[in-house]
Amino acid sequence: AYTYFNIKCNQDGILSILVSYYDMQTRELYLKLPMTFDVATAQEILFEDCFDPENDAWRSVIPDFVTRQAKLLNMTLLSDIMPIEDGQLFYLTGRTLVVLYRPYEITTYLAGWPEFSISLDQLSPYFSGGAAVARLLAATQAAPEASNVG
Repeated sequence: AYTYFNIKCNQDGILSILVSYYDMQTRELYLKLPMTFDVATAQEILFEDCFDPENDAWRSVIPDFVTRQAKLLNMTLLSDIMPIEDGQLFYLTGRTLVVLYRPYEITTYLAGWPEFSISLDQLSPYFSGGAAVARLLAATQAAPEASNVG
């Protein structure tokens, strides 16, 4: 196997990386591993850590965003409701939260590893005030011309 990594976000104390693992002989992608860290605490940020623990509304809002984007891409969905769970694969780009699914998780193999970008602005009502992603959003809103990596 060989790996390739892409830094998706490195700003305002958040580091988000997407590591891809490939088969050396076939060059087939067999794993994507996103990792996001709060540099201030040196802790990995889990998907559920981004959101207010007292308000589970994000668990129904995010699947709606995913479904709409999938339909725009004419993706064949295997379920009417997209799964969003604790530990969901994701990464941040500075202005968006990208939800990542494994092959066959929500669609056919032809779609590969589907990714769906959701603007941080659209998700802001559901963020926990102390979450690193809320800090990233605040910095982005304070400096709209700030560029993101990725």
